[in-house]
Parts: sequence; C-alpha cells; structure tokens
Amino acid sequence: MKLTYLFTALNQIRIDHWQTKLYAEHKALAKAYGALDELFDTFVETYQGKNGIPTAATAYTVKANSYNGNLSANYTKMRDSLDEYLGTCTGGSADLENIRADIKGEFNHLLYRLQLK
Repeated sequence: MKLTYLFTALNQIRIDHWQTKLYAEHKALAKAYGALDELFDTFVETYQGKNGIPTAATAYTVKANSYNGNLSANYTKMRDSLDEYLGTCTGGSADLENIRADIKGEFNHLLYRLQLK
C-alpha cells in the first residue's frame, strides 16, 4: 500500500486551509481534514490488520501545491484518483470497501461545503 497518496491528500487540504482567504473554505477544509485523517487511519489500520504491517523500509514523497482557488475541480480530481487507488487496495474486502465509500462520501461532503459562501 502506497501511503504517499494519503499523505499528499491531507497535506494539500491543510495547505489550502491555511492559504485560503475565504472563511467558508477555511472551515470546510478544516472539517474535511479532521474527518479524512480519521478515515485514512482506519483504512490503513484495517488494511494492515488483514495484510500485516510492512517491514521493508519505505521512503515517502509528498507533494502539495499552493492554493489556487480552483478547489472544486482540484478536490473532484483528488476524490476520483484516491477512490481509484483505494479500490486497488481493498481486494474485494467488504470492510475496506465500506471505509473507501466513507472516504469518497467525505470528499463529496467537502465539495458541497465548498459551494457555500
């Protein structure tokens, strides 16, 4: 499992949270960060409960961009990419699929909140 995808998503949300000048975006991103941090933790721990904790040393590359104001498009793309990647990790396991659906749902909830001004 490549944790880089999860770290990158959380870091991007935090960067946008800190750089936005719109209070509604600031609050929406803060709420999503907290919820997704918890969901990612649950996904990884459930995955490792099924497959074991990796023993090989791994280097992680985490990327983040500066706030660009195009959050709806950015987070729609992030939602879809993450959902596709997590789908490769579930192995058809119902518990992981449920957490994956919750992660996608949290992104959809973020997209709704970003429409509020």
